[in-house]
Amino acid sequence: MSRSGWGSSALSLLFLGILEIVSPGLYEKERKAVRGVVAICSLLFLTGVLFGYFVIAPFSISFLAGYTLEGLEVSPTLDSYVTLYDHVHLRPGLFLKCPLWHIF
Repeated sequence: MSRSGWGSSALSLLFLGILEIVSPGLYEKERKAVRGVVAICSLLFLTGVLFGYFVIAPFSISFLAGYTLEGLEVSPTLDSYVTLYDHVHLRPGLFLKCPLWHIF
């Protein structure tokens, strides 16, 4: 599993842990509101990851693979490929979640 997969899992578990600690002290109306916020946060993060996977990644891979300089041989390694995909998936997901961080 790539770092973005671990990062999103860790972020989700951290958010769930905080929710479990805070939840007993909330009224039912507040719990319903928190469930909505959790659903929106998850949806925005997933949307960002999918946008990175289906839109950003193909363009960046094709650009970087087609970029040539005279006398320079392009030979991508598996590590550079995985690192690119890691950055392309996690960052758009976190970017779409940023407006919610500013609210709270």
